Amino acid sequence: MLYFTRGFNSTGNLQMGVYSVSVACGGGGGLVDGGGRHADHEVVLKPVPIYIISHESQLPATFLNPSPKNEMVVGLDCEGVDLCRYGTLCIVQLAFPDAIYLVDAVRGGRKLINACKPALESVYVTKVIHDCKRDSEALYYQFGIMLHNVMDTQIAYYLIEEQLGKKSTQDGHISFVRLLADPRYCGISYVEKKEVRSLLKEDPQFWTYRPLSELMVRAAADDVRFLPYVFHKMMEKLSEESLWRLAVRGSLCCRCFCISDNEYADWPAIPSIPEKRWDEPHWVLGLFTAYLWMLEAKSCETRASHFWPNVFCPHSKASSG
Repeated sequence: MLYFTRGFNSTGNLQMGVYSVSVACGGGGGLVDGGGRHADHEVVLKPVPIYIISHESQLPATFLNPSPKNEMVVGLDCEGVDLCRYGTLCIVQLAFPDAIYLVDAVRGGRKLINACKPALESVYVTKVIHDCKRDSEALYYQFGIMLHNVMDTQIAYYLIEEQLGKKSTQDGHISFVRLLADPRYCGISYVEKKEVRSLLKEDPQFWTYRPLSELMVRAAADDVRFLPYVFHKMMEKLSEESLWRLAVRGSLCCRCFCISDNEYADWPAIPSIPEKRWDEPHWVLGLFTAYLWMLEAKSCETRASHFWPNVFCPHSKASSG
């Protein structure tokens, strides 16, 4: 079972751009400071420092060197210009229980992002992210990082709704703003997200400017600060089967736009059916459902067939000989 470790303390090495932001939500207005009033269902998290990182030495050693002794859950997001294969990755945001790190790819360059590669690919670091496809595409093509062991909150939301017998939103694609507004998870109004989107439309280079403005720091941090909390709320609701389907779909989504000539042979294996569930038809059906679900994703039609042979299905192997 995935779980939080206590986290780690900030060190004296983290000296650049330290911010301390209280998080709460006013009734009508987005993420505001702790002095605002908030309804009973709105989540209020303790203030945490925000660090702007330009060198790998400023990141926690337990993150840079993942191990089974220090399993952790980290909120993850990326910002950039036209974030995809041909765009520009500018910031990687990391949310821990006691701090938020804004990894500055503009100033730290390839060396800094590559230092994060072991953690982003590690099974010992669970990356909580909302809609991982484009972020994974950017990390893969720009830095050769194969994002792995993700908990995608967009997929989790869809699976929880399905458990409850509810009709999901179109294609199961709930926006991050709508997810945070759901009182089951946070119940907050993220108005500032719309403001940043408007600025991005006016100036697509918004995330390239340095030094980072207060708005940029706040917006980048707000995109990840609630993810660990949402992770725990969702994990409480997901059934055993849904957790497995979440892992399968998360693995597929990470490589959705990462088209490869080697049929993804270098990517980690897609989670198999648990051995104790081999004789339960609906678990096998879950594999086919995940496969068909991926066909709906844009640009995956021609490559989705490459995922299926890598999914271990004991029934199909037994029947073939």
